[in-house]
Amino acid sequence: MAKGQIQGVLKRFPDDGRQVLGRMHVYRGIDQVFSTCTLELSDKGNARNISCIPRGTYKVVPRHTDARGWHYEISGVPGRSLILIHPGNFHRDIQGCVLLGTDFIDIDGDGHKDVVSSRRQCDALWDCIGENEWTLQII
Repeated sequence: MAKGQIQGVLKRFPDDGRQVLGRMHVYRGIDQVFSTCTLELSDKGNARNISCIPRGTYKVVPRHTDARGWHYEISGVPGRSLILIHPGNFHRDIQGCVLLGTDFIDIDGDGHKDVVSSRRQCDALWDCIGENEWTLQII
């Protein structure tokens, strides 16, 4: 990896059929600069709105909307668009995107772990990377 290049690695844990937990580490060059818990939908063959995206390496670009403010979009996903990294707590908060959090806790008592402090983690990621493009490897 080139000096100063930003790369994230998202390692997924086993899929429970409803959702997939994981950990994402972000590196600038060889230095880890950020770490977070992740929550995605279960793997349903990359089907829109109901599945996580396939394993692979993707370009991540900064994006701004009035509704979400600054956040990141994972681009280059085959057959998919608008795959975002954004705040949320529950699997029902996503349609193929990636949620960030500080920890896994079953907030709503449904038997599935949720992510907590999601807005704080998304803000911290933005503070770390800002408007830079980066790559994300999902394994």
